[in-house]
Parts: sequence; structure tokens; C-alpha cells
Amino acid sequence: MISNKSDALDEMESSCSFQRHVTHVLANDEVNALVNQKSKFKWEMPAEDIPKSKWVGTGEKIKGASDDPFVDVKGKLKDHWQKILSDDLNYRSRFFSLCNSYRDIMHCNKKPFYLKGSKVDSSTMDAYLMHALSHVHRTRDVVIKNDAKLRNDANTDVMEDDSYRDQGFTRPKVLFLLPLKSIARRIVKRLIQLSPLTQKDNSMGQFKKEFGESDDELEEPNSSKPTDFNLLFAGDVEDHFLFGIKFTKKSVKLYSNFYASDIIVASPLALKLKIDGGEVTKKKGRPKENDSDFLSSIEIVVVDYADVISMQNWSHLHAVLEQLNHLPSKEHVTNVMRIRPWYLDEQARYYRQTIILSSYLTPEMNALFNGSCLNYEGKVKLATEFTGVLPKIQLEIRQ
Repeated sequence: MISNKSDALDEMESSCSFQRHVTHVLANDEVNALVNQKSKFKWEMPAEDIPKSKWVGTGEKIKGASDDPFVDVKGKLKDHWQKILSDDLNYRSRFFSLCNSYRDIMHCNKKPFYLKGSKVDSSTMDAYLMHALSHVHRTRDVVIKNDAKLRNDANTDVMEDDSYRDQGFTRPKVLFLLPLKSIARRIVKRLIQLSPLTQKDNSMGQFKKEFGESDDELEEPNSSKPTDFNLLFAGDVEDHFLFGIKFTKKSVKLYSNFYASDIIVASPLALKLKIDGGEVTKKKGRPKENDSDFLSSIEIVVVDYADVISMQNWSHLHAVLEQLNHLPSKEHVTNVMRIRPWYLDEQARYYRQTIILSSYLTPEMNALFNGSCLNYEGKVKLATEFTGVLPKIQLEIRQ
């Protein structure tokens, strides 16, 4: 009976979207098609709750919503989300299902907190945070399960069984790219709320000291600036931050070592400086060697508030994405025999999911999405039809 139960669990695990995504083997013609950008948006489906919008995509068309979009989520996570979100959980399920398809996503009609007259819609943020948590826990559970199997049977030959190839070159799997400290604070605090684990007091104290405690940014009275400007820049507008988040069995630890972290939270500027080696002080008259190997195994990238990033330095974001999923410059604490084949074959960028979120679309975002997002699963993009202002003109004017 125990064996049958274990077999059933293994079958369930293998059918989940995470396992399906990471165990897929790319054929040469698939790689060539991705490199040559031959895929076109060929299907569409309605975007619920987003007026005059639809999702268009490449690859196979996404199936309709299932009865339980959280069927792939681990029990502890799912129970915690149902407890804190209750009725709002179903509302988050729409975008979560899209994220859980592991396709590249561009959503450029998000309602930000600083938009005047707009109700704050946190469902999109919650959905991608839930997806990131689910991915991190899935990755960790597979490694722990295989570790236990190897301990129980020391004679197992890892090279003969691909199910034991469950790791990347380094541990970090998720990267959040954000423009400002005030926005990073919102997202990290919400991430901790959505995690069933308890955070460590000392790291949370440091986080509050550096990023502040309150999310209630208020508009400056008697300001000559527009309302959206005042709300966006009411908090900490520092655009240089970079830290790791580590999930253990019982806790969430902030400011963990990059190579021991599961999630990296950064601004494009700070990460660009880290890659270039410019953020470290000189030692013996020479700058420290740049170290960006912790970006070699990133599997999910979320670029939130891309509209704000576009008002900073867009080239930093482009440079960071170009640096992802390269072969590491030196060996780190990893069992080479357990590294997934597509990492060794330098195909990791084809497995990486990139999610770009903004309140409006720009040509630069389109170029980044089309040129730097090469996920073999395909792409999904929100297409919105705008009525414009000409119909509002009362008198007919020859154009």
C-alpha cells in the first residue's frame, strides 16, 4: 500500500506544470526556431476583468481555466493562501494560472497604486508572488526528496537516472527587478505575508531600518506636482538596492548570501553595478573581480513597474537580462552530476520565464519582450484596444 501511494504521488508530481516544464527536452529544431524568432502570435483568448483587452500568444493555446487552478500548489502553501485571502483567492487565480503556464508574459495595462482615481489592484502582484513561492518550494522539495533517496540507497548511480538531475549551477531561482525601495518594501512585505513560514526578527529589523515600515504613502499637501507623481515619490525613492531572500524549513531569512538565497530582489542599477564590479571598494589598488555567477540559474524573472524603470535608465535593465543564464566563471558548491542537462547544454535561457508588468506599453518594452524573452513554452501578451479621444470631439473636424 505504501508503495502504491508513493507511486501515485510520483505520478501526480510528474504531471504538474513545474515538472513538465523543467523535464522537457528541447530538440535542435526547437532551439533553432527560438533563436531565429520564428514564432508569431497566433491565438487569443479574452482577458477577464480587463476592459477591451485580450491575451494573444505563441505556441499552443492555453487551455481554459480548470476547476482548481491551485491543484499543483503544495498543501501548506495552498492552505495558508486560503486562510489569508479567503474569497479573494479566486480573483488571484486568473493571473496565477497564466504564470503557472511558465510562459513569458507581458501585462502592460496594470493599475498601479499611484494612479489617481484607480482602486489599488494587488491581485496581479499577489499572483506572481504566489507563483514565485510555489516554484521555490517545488524546487526545494524535489532536491530534499532526492537527497533522502540517495541517503537510503548509497549504491544509486545518479548518472543512470535523470530524475536525480534536479539542480542548477547555483541556488537562486527567482529575480525581482524593481525601480524604487518603496516598491521593493511593498513586494517583500507581501511576499512574507503570503509565505506560511515565519521570518527572522533580526533580518526583518534590518529591512525595516533600510526600507522603512509604512506602506501608506500620502500625497504631499499643497503640492504643485500631479497626484500620481506625489504618490509614486512619497516613499523612499532610492534606486540602489540588492539583497537575497532564503527559505529554510521554518523561516524566511532576508539579506542572505547570494549563493545561499532562493530569491534575489534588486534594482537594475544595483545589479548592473554588481555585474560590472563597480559597487565594491578597491583593494590593493584594483577593483574586486566582478561576481555575477549567482545569476546563472535564474528560472523566473519579474520586472514590475517597468513604466517607472523606463524613466530611469532602460539600458541597465537590458544589460541585466543579457547577463542571465550564462555559464558560471568558477565552480560553486554544487554536485555536477545533479545539474539539469539544459544548464550544461547552455539552454537555460530557453527555460527562463520572464514576466514584464507595466501600466502602459512602450516600444522599448516591446523590443525587450520580443528580443530577450526566448521561453520555449511561448509568449503571452495583453493586447488592449483604446478608443482614443477623437470620438469625444463634438464638432466634426476634417483630419
